[in-house]
Amino acid sequence: MINESREKRSAYEIAKTMHRAFYELYYPVLSSGSRPAIPITDEALIEIARLAAVSEVARLEWEAAVRNRT
Repeated sequence: MINESREKRSAYEIAKTMHRAFYELYYPVLSSGSRPAIPITDEALIEIARLAAVSEVARLEWEAAVRNRT
């Protein structure tokens, strides 16, 4: 059970990182020397939404694994 929880958390962290990285291509964090954003397209918006959904599903699976462990 603990290994399953760790695997689910790892999957969630990977999904969250992928979503953040893709999102920051189009909406970069503004700081000195930051690069300009890539122009947003409909395809990019769809991919951002898809990655957000994947991240949310992974989070819910991880939380369920933690609840089932106890």
